[in-house]
Amino acid sequence: NRIYGYEINNTYAYQSTVSFEIPNGYQLNYVPESKSFNNDLFSFNFKYTKANQQVTLDSEIKINYLMLQKENFKQWNDFVKALQENMSESISLKKN
Repeated sequence: NRIYGYEINNTYAYQSTVSFEIPNGYQLNYVPESKSFNNDLFSFNFKYTKANQQVTLDSEIKINYLMLQKENFKQWNDFVKALQENMSESISLKKN
């Protein structure tokens, strides 16, 4: 039960692109949905695309505050939960 807000030293912006080539003899069984979470304080975006024999994940995570006020803790907890759920997703392949 914090009384005061939470301070960080810097805002944060992370971008990443990861590509996976589907091996010969396999096909995609499952690709996670693209998802996002946005508000003024923090956001993430996970976008999956499939082209030819390749799956690409473009991800972006932003932390836009230096002081998280106590009244925003629930939003932060919801953000972290959604982020963890999306980061634990994986693609699935099946043999042809």
